[in-house]
Amino acid sequence: MVLIVSHSTFPMMTANDTVYVTDPNAVSVSSVSPSVLASSGGENVEIQLKNFPRGVSSLSVTVKIGSADPVTAYQVDDDKSGLFSTIRLFSPSVPKGNAGFIVSIDGKQEASVVSNTELSFPVVDLILSGHCTPSSVPAFGNTKSYCYVKNLPFVSGQLEFSYVNSKSKSLEVLATSKDLEFTDLGASLLLVELNLPNVASKIVDRSNIKLQILNKNFASLIFSDDLEVLPSPPVIQFVDPLSGPNNQATDVVAYVEYFQGSLSAVEALLDGTPMTRGSFYAEDFDVSTSIFYFTLPRALKDGLHTVSFWSGDSAPLSFSFTALDVTPRLRYMFPTEGSTKGGDSVSIMFENFEGVDAISLGTSRVDDVFVSCFMSVCVLSAILPPFLGCCSQECHSFIWQCRAVHSSAAISNYSSSSSS
Repeated sequence: MVLIVSHSTFPMMTANDTVYVTDPNAVSVSSVSPSVLASSGGENVEIQLKNFPRGVSSLSVTVKIGSADPVTAYQVDDDKSGLFSTIRLFSPSVPKGNAGFIVSIDGKQEASVVSNTELSFPVVDLILSGHCTPSSVPAFGNTKSYCYVKNLPFVSGQLEFSYVNSKSKSLEVLATSKDLEFTDLGASLLLVELNLPNVASKIVDRSNIKLQILNKNFASLIFSDDLEVLPSPPVIQFVDPLSGPNNQATDVVAYVEYFQGSLSAVEALLDGTPMTRGSFYAEDFDVSTSIFYFTLPRALKDGLHTVSFWSGDSAPLSFSFTALDVTPRLRYMFPTEGSTKGGDSVSIMFENFEGVDAISLGTSRVDDVFVSCFMSVCVLSAILPPFLGCCSQECHSFIWQCRAVHSSAAISNYSSSSSS
């Protein structure tokens, strides 16, 4: 229909244009997605229509795009307003150019869009290319991969990526994620930043897989790059300390890489006996390392002890701790006899004394003393005073005592003989 606008006073001054008159109750196309189709086909297409018959089976709905054969819709959704319906289908292979489309029910045309109009489909030949870095990543994840991709259609919320085992017959998908961000670098180049998932439970050997990025509305346009995934079994990096005295509680720290499971659900055993919740806890150190803190009780039997810990169904990790006996004891004393007149030199080796503060010979204090220590072993050299504890020649022996800070022990018998 042609609309003509004229002026009665100036009949020569007129204007005209073509207008389209539509029935407000007629079926019409409201929107389409995506706005561009790949000529290879296979894209997930959504067509929203107004006043489309409600309750129609998807099997009776076909869409003919350009010169391609009609395609049967796989879904028809009617919204709650009663005005709009959405038809979903996978696009056929269509020649490059601009394509209109026709929507039909049981072969009867209901709505159409002509080519080269606002809602028609531009059809393009897209060849995806690019690369990702790094090319080798741990299966534990918690790291990033950066992919530069050419010609990947992108819309916020439509991009996702997958780990695909290309060696399996069924192309097993190990993981799928939408945890990514992208930046349009221009000239159809896209930078996609991926937060890689944890697939440690599925990767037991060094594996070469396919890292795939796609727009879910362009199912046939998949960017793929080779990715080496390294197994990430949990491993104890180091434990400090590995030993400690058994006369006091000992705090032990263990660093674990790639720990599996929740840190708040950690359980622990000491020599097979459950440890109390207050005696251990864990926290994250960085993206791949966790720190575990254990307080081992005092009075452990000297020797090796095993600490095991895990979370949920993960396999237990364990380390050994050596409890050191710190009971004071004599190594040797020489000589073992001397004169009651005093003046004899005596050397004594002992261990696990924290410090000598008094030495007595019977009831006599020994003042001329030199002590040399290395780690827990000390050697004491002394010049003995006259022995005042004997009143006759029948007194031949006494107890030599070494008293140390926090401890006291009679460590040897020392025989003496009187002399005139």
